[in-house]
Amino acid sequence: MNWKNILAELKAYPVGVWEEAHKVDWPSRDETLKLSLATGLVVAVAAIFVAGVDFVFSNLIRFILSL
Repeated sequence: MNWKNILAELKAYPVGVWEEAHKVDWPSRDETLKLSLATGLVVAVAAIFVAGVDFVFSNLIRFILSL
């Protein structure tokens, strides 16, 4: 492969990306907001669950080691 081919491919790449981006069926603003809120809610619930499990196990281990 020579330099002219490499440069031609480098120039063609952004054009291809731009064309593909226009083919995407982007979600509406309302749909994006709803899905973002749902994601935030799931992350918050998972974080609370992990914190609870951590709290229980750390206290259990602390109790066992104090015996």
